[in-house]
Amino acid sequence: MARLVLNHSTHCEGLIPVLRRLASLLPEGSVIPARISVARAAADRSLRVNVTGPGRSRDSFRLLAKRGTVVQEVALPLTLTLTPHPNLSSPRAGAGSLDPDPDPVTPDPDP
Repeated sequence: MARLVLNHSTHCEGLIPVLRRLASLLPEGSVIPARISVARAAADRSLRVNVTGPGRSRDSFRLLAKRGTVVQEVALPLTLTLTPHPNLSSPRAGAGSLDPDPDPVTPDPDP
């Protein structure tokens, strides 16, 4: 279970319960609420959390939590190991070949 870091007293409203649930689902690492800012355009009043891309380091992710005009970044510094899914490691029975043209027709050089 990952840990939730609470260093600041200001958080986007409703974000902490979501981050606690996220931390309980992750096998390791930390969930760190970061910079909070005010946006110009008001979004809807419901809380939306989006993955925006990799974080500052290579082994991290960055989330953006939006509610109304408040936007807060969340850092997820984790190391994930990807293992191939067993169904994807071997071709399925009846699946087509990956070769786009398995029997190419060569044109006759002298028509």
